[in-house]
Amino acid sequence: MLRNNLEPSRPLLALSSRLLWSHPVVKAAEIASDLGFQGLELWTEHLWREGPPSGLEGKLARLPLRYFLHGPFMDLNPCSRNPRVAKLSLTEQLKALELARGLGIDLVVVHPGRCSSSKDPPEEYWPALLESLGLLARRARGFGITLAVENMEPRPKEILVRPIDLERLFGEISSLGLCLDLAHAAVGGLGMVEEFLARLGSRIRHVHISNVGDGKVHLPLDKGRLPLTPAALDFLREFRGALTLEGAWEPGEQVARLGLTKLRGLLEGGDSREKLAPSVDNTNKSQGGSNEKAD
Repeated sequence: MLRNNLEPSRPLLALSSRLLWSHPVVKAAEIASDLGFQGLELWTEHLWREGPPSGLEGKLARLPLRYFLHGPFMDLNPCSRNPRVAKLSLTEQLKALELARGLGIDLVVVHPGRCSSSKDPPEEYWPALLESLGLLARRARGFGITLAVENMEPRPKEILVRPIDLERLFGEISSLGLCLDLAHAAVGGLGMVEEFLARLGSRIRHVHISNVGDGKVHLPLDKGRLPLTPAALDFLREFRGALTLEGAWEPGEQVARLGLTKLRGLLEGGDSREKLAPSVDNTNKSQGGSNEKAD
């Protein structure tokens, strides 16, 4: 079973396989291990490229890593107005839970559905959102898997963005956990990061970290700005789950190596505290964090 490779640490430093997208999954795991990461968050789409994962568990188990799965979201929307798209999307997310069970992975991160059009009121999508996540939560619970819903960045069509949105979700589906994406939250202002911690800290099961800046998220940790305040850093230093380094704009081994060095410096104290924002920032909460065109 891949889930028991390591004793828990506070926090466990993991790498998103998206940063090593150009490599086969096993090679990506080997690189992550060689760099010094303790875990690897496998993107389902990364696994899709290689077909059925025959023998994959044994190959991954040879490495001293704990594994997590990021559920599929590319081209998918379980809340789509098109019922065929919604059905296919949910089917693929359910298959990802089967994949995780087969690999012995006990935590899966999932993106929630979104509005089909930015002109639609998000409230109209809540029934579909609760239906899809409710089914996923029941299936995950039956498999002994923790299902962590990721908070999305404030941009057109997203539904689960603010702490109050996630609180509402957890009030309806109590078995769900939160994957706190710090970059997504920081697009809404550092005050939103601290609000997530204050209101939903006990729900956080997994954390994503990358930098933000110039209207972009998931920058390397030496570009843009850290999505952290001193209070957020204190939380991370005591967090018992995985802190996963993400990156999309500049993937690669060098970015992963640099990111791990930066994370270790932050968590060990070093010179990090004076570089953090000194106070809560409640500005820019309504601004989008990407250049995605609304439709």
